Amino acid sequence: MSWALITLLAVPLVAVAVSALAPWRVARAATLASGVISLALAIVLAASVEHGRVLRTAHGWLGLDALGAVFLVTIGMLYAVAGVFSVGYLHTGERRPDFPRFARRYFTLLNLFGWTMLLVPLASD
Repeated sequence: MSWALITLLAVPLVAVAVSALAPWRVARAATLASGVISLALAIVLAASVEHGRVLRTAHGWLGLDALGAVFLVTIGMLYAVAGVFSVGYLHTGERRPDFPRFARRYFTLLNLFGWTMLLVPLASD
C-alpha cells in the first residue's frame, strides 16, 4: 500500500503542473480528476489501516495510522467538493477578458493547497 501513499501525493502535484501550464479548461478538468482520485485513494488507504495497522513509506517520512486516516478521508472529500464547486463558482466570470489567467492561477493554487492539506496527516512525526 505504500504505492498509494506516494500516488496520493503525486496526483495533486501533477494537477498543479497541468493547471499552471495548460489552458484553463484543461486545468479545470485536471482539478476535478485530481480531487476525485485523491478521495478514492484516501478511502482505499483508510480501509487498509484498520485493526491498528500503520503504513509507512519514504524511509519513515510518510505514514498513516487510523486517526490520520479519518483526517485524510475528510480532507480528500473537501478537496473533491472544492474542485466540483469551483466549476460553478468560476462559471459566472467566464466572459471577463482576464478570466483565463485568473482561472489557471485559481486551479493551480487550489491543487497546491489540496496537496499541502493531504500531506499533513501523512507526515510522520
